[in-house]
Amino acid sequence: AIYMFAETYGMSAELSFASHRQKYDGYIGNEDNTFTNEIKLNYLDIPILFRVSSPKGPYFEIGPQFSLLMGAKETFELDNDPSDLSYSNKDFKDNFNSFGMGAVLGFGVDIKLSEELALNTGLRFGYMFSDATTEYSQEEALEASGNE
Repeated sequence: AIYMFAETYGMSAELSFASHRQKYDGYIGNEDNTFTNEIKLNYLDIPILFRVSSPKGPYFEIGPQFSLLMGAKETFELDNDPSDLSYSNKDFKDNFNSFGMGAVLGFGVDIKLSEELALNTGLRFGYMFSDATTEYSQEEALEASGNE
């Protein structure tokens, strides 16, 4: 939703679903003991942006973005796994912060199709100020790993 205070400036608020995936592989101990790890994060992003636009269509926007963690799943596969340490789609939501705050900078153009309809095309850049992962004290990390 966009509310224009005047012809050239206003505020916008949105709800966006964002999915982030990270996949990597490596080895533990020696090159014969390889693993693959995949993390899937889902966020509900809420940007609230100040917008400056031209009557001809180009615009610029800037403002904060609030991110709410909706889910975090991890799959870990260890080749030659005699102890069955591998797992699939394990819930790791507690290892990530449930709220994040960042900044968004964007620009683009609104192409007027009719009096009530416009096509929007643009590019946004975002930066998260808060860490995605939860920070644990040494005692909490030992407790979580079972090595109290």
